[in-house]
Amino acid sequence: MIFFNNIFVVEAGTPEVQVSASISNSQIEAGDSAILTVTVSEVGGDDWVKNPTVLLGTSTDDGISLPETSKTASRIDKSSSISFSFPINTLETASVGSRTIQITIKYYEMDLFNIDTYGPFYTSTTKTFYIINSYGSISIYSTPSSSNIYLDNSFKGTTPLTIQKVPVGSHTIKLSKSGYNDISRTVTVTSDRTTTVSESLSLQSGSIKVSSNPSGANIYLDGTFKGTTPTTLSNVPTGSHVIKITKSGYNDISKSVTVSSSHTSYISENLKTTVISHPTAAVTAAPTYSPTYDRSISYEKNNTTIPIIFVFMILTLIFIIKSRKKSANPSSNSNSPTPSKITQPSTKQTTPTTPTTPTPVAIEKPKDKGTIDIKSAFQYIGATIQYKVKIINHTPEPLSDIKIQLFVPDVFMLTQKEKTIPMLEPDESKTVTFDIRPTGECGDCAVSGRMNYYDYGTKKHQDIDIEKKMISIVCPVLKRKEIDEDGWRNATEELIKAEENTKDLDIPAENLFNITTRVLKDMSMYMIPPEITSTPQLFTGVGMFYAEGAAELRYAAYIEVVGGRKSRLILKAWAEKEEALTGFYHRILDEIEKRLDIKIFIDEGIIQYHVHKTEIKDNIIQRSNINLGSRAKCPECGREVEANEKFCLGCGAKL
Repeated sequence: MIFFNNIFVVEAGTPEVQVSASISNSQIEAGDSAILTVTVSEVGGDDWVKNPTVLLGTSTDDGISLPETSKTASRIDKSSSISFSFPINTLETASVGSRTIQITIKYYEMDLFNIDTYGPFYTSTTKTFYIINSYGSISIYSTPSSSNIYLDNSFKGTTPLTIQKVPVGSHTIKLSKSGYNDISRTVTVTSDRTTTVSESLSLQSGSIKVSSNPSGANIYLDGTFKGTTPTTLSNVPTGSHVIKITKSGYNDISKSVTVSSSHTSYISENLKTTVISHPTAAVTAAPTYSPTYDRSISYEKNNTTIPIIFVFMILTLIFIIKSRKKSANPSSNSNSPTPSKITQPSTKQTTPTTPTTPTPVAIEKPKDKGTIDIKSAFQYIGATIQYKVKIINHTPEPLSDIKIQLFVPDVFMLTQKEKTIPMLEPDESKTVTFDIRPTGECGDCAVSGRMNYYDYGTKKHQDIDIEKKMISIVCPVLKRKEIDEDGWRNATEELIKAEENTKDLDIPAENLFNITTRVLKDMSMYMIPPEITSTPQLFTGVGMFYAEGAAELRYAAYIEVVGGRKSRLILKAWAEKEEALTGFYHRILDEIEKRLDIKIFIDEGIIQYHVHKTEIKDNIIQRSNINLGSRAKCPECGREVEANEKFCLGCGAKL
């Protein structure tokens, strides 16, 4: 107690103050911010704290910015606390290292009856934090080297390479190289450190299915024995290879085949024996007379045997003619020469004895009756392949009941395997056309055939083999290529197009759009941001896709889905070459069929192929169900038709 002039005064107590501080992140990336929190507490003194003020200062302001350096409160009650928050900003150019913030607390005791004030009092503390670099680096190695490096889908160069100034955090590294499978890895970059990525890329591979007629032939892949036909060679590196097929007694066959990643190429060969055989590409309409020979005798041996047999026959004929003339004129002198227009053989030849069963047959030299020419060629109609076979009758006799059969590998489907021509007059020609449809597979494929006809000269049916021809279906080995909508539209104007427009499908439109667009993205196509309009009653989705393939071939696709609980799908595909469009278009259809039961959803869908001004229509159900059972045929063109068709889609005939 204090007395001033007999006035009784009570002395104020002294508060006890404590200070604590924290920073939201003790390590701050250069260019980032943090929050400094200062807590001031009264921890058991005799009084409350008046006007507490927090003052901030730094040991150095290098790269640090403090928007606020002081804050004040009115009071802190006994055994209470109050917190003050201050933002701390760092510059991107801030040097790496520690920073110290000086924290000072200024406060007062309570007033003495508003007459006098004790104080101010001070207490202080410090807080240290660290500025770290916001960048690190990534060193990338690969086996083999010279692999392309993509950092977060952005091309950075080829291995080996160290990428500098990579922002701290998680990133995706993708390695790619032609002929090898891509590798993607997620890496975490830390400040001022180098993260190392080392990967071995595996070779891309496909398979080759090799068959032969007859089977059991040896198979050599690039000179290495791989087994006997039929067999499938697996894990064959992508690219061009040479397949050689050999079998004792048959001519060797060598074929070049291109293997694409995760796909099967097909080679099917008919081996030819090493003995003489009748020509097949151009044959005579009626077989001429020739002596019977042993087919097991080699060609070289026949070159010697046939002339000897021919001389023997001539001598036999001369002997028979002489005998008959002597019998007809017994008074003639046996020593006189026998009149004959047949030239006598050389004096070195010996007249043979009478044959055991001589048959006096009048032999005439056969006339040259000409040949039958068979010409064939492929052409593309959009995504369909047409195989045309032209028959030319150069013989003097008509040909009738002509049947042309086509043989294709499993990667193709035929709506009709056989075409007929009722009659071919001499020097007349006719052409039949087969529509060949791929199944989504690709590679080099052999197409062959056979013609059977009735020969009026021999009064028999004859067979002629149609020369085998190869056709290449280019695999769409695609790589995403970014493009904007204007560039996409300009590109599609220069490409060849195939289009499919379905009827209503019993699947929600949004689900159908998601599934079909995922098919294109899974094929490594770049998708321009889609246009989607959705209401409870109607969904409309449009997606445009673009990619580049081998030899920088350009590919594009368009998906449009409209509907609600049921939907309609429009698919368009473009490619730079016809053989590329065929493989690309049917690969899309094949992938969609795998994810949607197309045979259920599309009962009467129509595929429309457009190439410039040409349009061909075909029932899509044939693509799924072809060769699954016998069906009725159009009486006019022979096309297989469905039970619910009223008119033939091939020729328009009423069914």
